[in-house]
Amino acid sequence: MIIHFQNNLKEKQKKEIKISLAKFLKKAEISIHGSYLIIENENKEELSGFLSRIEAIEGIGLAKLSNEETYPLINKRKISPLKIKNKTIGDKTFRLIAGPCAIEDKNTYLKTIKNLEKAGADILRAPLFKPRMSPHSFQGMEKNGLNIIIEARNKTSLPFITEITDPRQIDWLYERVDIFQIGARNMRNYELLKELGSARKPVMLKRAAGASLKEWLLAAEYILSRGNDKIILCERGDYSPNNSEGGINFNMALRAIDLSGLPMIIDISHSTTAKKFILPMAKASAAIGANGLMVEASLNPQLASVDGKHTIDISRFKKLSAEIKKLRK
Repeated sequence: MIIHFQNNLKEKQKKEIKISLAKFLKKAEISIHGSYLIIENENKEELSGFLSRIEAIEGIGLAKLSNEETYPLINKRKISPLKIKNKTIGDKTFRLIAGPCAIEDKNTYLKTIKNLEKAGADILRAPLFKPRMSPHSFQGMEKNGLNIIIEARNKTSLPFITEITDPRQIDWLYERVDIFQIGARNMRNYELLKELGSARKPVMLKRAAGASLKEWLLAAEYILSRGNDKIILCERGDYSPNNSEGGINFNMALRAIDLSGLPMIIDISHSTTAKKFILPMAKASAAIGANGLMVEASLNPQLASVDGKHTIDISRFKKLSAEIKKLRK
């Protein structure tokens, strides 16, 4: 940690600050270097935890943590591919996560996943809960759709992913799906992050629209703090009121990959303004070194109750799968 003193502090005041810091950072090495002070501490979590207390000391202008101190658990984590059922995420293989925005009925969903598997999907979306801005919009089948997932699991060996919106859903979904998804709206739901950290099941963490890199990675730290290191990051893009200025933040995704070493999935459905942009965005995602894509695909997007405008049909998904596999064999 580097601490910058306020302007015009006398040497005596700087030494008093050093003494104040030493009272609660007992094992840290603290040294004064002119206009700033350096704290070195083997316990990186301790420095992060004491940041607010340090900033409150009179005479301190700016306290800045290193990346290792800001994300201590991410930096401790051993980087290795994540094994999920019969698939891995985080190795050189490029994965395609596909399925409808929401499960709406059994027959359509079962036909959809059968066709997606044939077309090259590696992991299947199984959304039961849909957080919506309006309480009058379709909220998903919720617990009523659980039997559909159970039947679907008997028809394919592929892993399933579903969004968790409430800690109470964890117990009855735990044995039914292979990955829990934290949607963009819940990236800052810290109680949910903690509960999923305790669950020890793979978690895909979407970046909230407009969230900074620091917010995103600290959300991952919450999951790690409860012992779960099976984390996948997902960049879903930003948006404006008319969605004309939004889009995938590839720079953010690259920085997250570099800083964390966590697997990265790019959600190419929610950040595009038209279906014609999905394939170019998919190719760009593959080119930057992401580990895979999430794309909404179904038999009849025009009949979907949610997000049909950016859901692609099976033929488009098949073309996307073939094109991407040329780039990332």
